[in-house]
Amino acid sequence: MANSLVVQDAYLIINELYKMATGRENIKAVDTSSFVSVGETMLRTGVEPTLKALSQWCGRTYFEREKYRSGVFRSIIENNERWGAITREIISLPLDAEASQDWNTDLNENQLANGQSVDMYKINAPKVVELKFYGSKVLQSHITRFRDQLALAFSNEAEFLMFVSSYMTAYYNDIESRNEAKRRLTVLNFMAGISSLGTNEVDLVKEYNTTYGTELTRKQLLSSEHHRDFMAFVVARIKKDSKKMQDRTTKYHMNLTGKDILRFTRPENQKLLMYTDFWIDSETQVFPTVFNDEQLKIADKELVNGWQEFDSPAIKIRPNIIDENGVPKTAMTAVNLPYVLGLLYDRRAMGVNNQWMYSAATPFNAAGGYYNIFDHYRFNAWNNFTHNAILYVLGEGVQDDTVENRI
Repeated sequence: MANSLVVQDAYLIINELYKMATGRENIKAVDTSSFVSVGETMLRTGVEPTLKALSQWCGRTYFEREKYRSGVFRSIIENNERWGAITREIISLPLDAEASQDWNTDLNENQLANGQSVDMYKINAPKVVELKFYGSKVLQSHITRFRDQLALAFSNEAEFLMFVSSYMTAYYNDIESRNEAKRRLTVLNFMAGISSLGTNEVDLVKEYNTTYGTELTRKQLLSSEHHRDFMAFVVARIKKDSKKMQDRTTKYHMNLTGKDILRFTRPENQKLLMYTDFWIDSETQVFPTVFNDEQLKIADKELVNGWQEFDSPAIKIRPNIIDENGVPKTAMTAVNLPYVLGLLYDRRAMGVNNQWMYSAATPFNAAGGYYNIFDHYRFNAWNNFTHNAILYVLGEGVQDDTVENRI
């Protein structure tokens, strides 16, 4: 939007800003003359409420157009629950089957005999587990705006649109960078948590060697000689895992002590994050001769240029996890994975809640001739390791025995 503002937008925006800054609608900009009049009135009212109104307007506009934004880790759940300091999930545990009471059976041959009765009021309360994800994190940022900038902006429509466009671009980029960082850390913790907990981490190099009786290294499998066969194996494995994840089992997630949790993930709730370089190389070198477009549809896929650092498949992080009783803790050691290929997961396994954001402008700095605008944010994020997920890594090969947990 910031790059497509027209003169009519200038009138709409300044009228809204005037109402937000003053609480009044007694004057409106409809042409150049009235535009300047509204601008002068706003400056006389005070630069501080004007700047605050502009920040609030940008924030509201940003969230109204959120679905049009681009960025990394877009598949991660984001919501805006103001009072969401505690996120919880109640999990219903499976109930055991009981012996039938409406027939005489080999277990109880005389339960329906004359003089007998069956108790239909026997209590069998549902068994549930409640997981709570506590806490909030706070951030702030600020930007300096000089008095002359605002005075010039209200001089005519063209200057105003340039100012608003510049302001919006910087504002949106800053918010998007912060939101991307929050999503990235949420994903990294979840990946490292799966590895640390030893739940569902698959070394595809080891799996390939085991399946075909080979002793190839990662480097060899990624070379032109073996890449085609290896990619066919990878795609087939992920597609099979995606299909199996739709069944209600205890297999693809963490279970708590004495509490087996049955989960299933329908295709529409499955998400797949994949390392870009591996996938693009495969698309250009392998897919045209091996697969058709229909065969390549693996869940809802998003390509990522780097997990922790740009252009790198490696992660090294000490994750926050839960123990076998569901109690939060921090892993004893950092997880170091040189090559993470991807993550197939249930979309409900992790997310970010942006609880609130507000802006405030400082009084005018008479010595420096400027104002500072502060933006404050509060959010929390969650990882739920009791939801289905499979982490795919590429080990070094025949000499690598670090991944012991295979599924």
